Amino acid sequence: MSEKKKRRTSQEISPPGYTIELQLSGQQVLILGGGSVAKRKLPDLLHAGAIVSLVAPEPLGDLPNHPNLTHHQRCYQSSDLTGMRLIFAATNNPQVNDQ
Repeated sequence: MSEKKKRRTSQEISPPGYTIELQLSGQQVLILGGGSVAKRKLPDLLHAGAIVSLVAPEPLGDLPNHPNLTHHQRCYQSSDLTGMRLIFAATNNPQVNDQ
């Protein structure tokens, strides 16, 4: 196979990611927003033992019933950040995400 027709590997196309591991068992985690990004992160956070507070103004009827999950159906308040070990800004509002 000629050099021109060689397939590029994924590492040649984009740089590798930066992966970290956090011990979240018993730790407070905040998710702002209730869209697809929030719902994708939720199962892994709960599996890791995190105590998750989800703040989203819309009703989210399809959330898992889990003792470590609390949904606050309201808009974000700066006091939501107090005591949180990890925070995910997963809203569709860039102004909230930037805070």
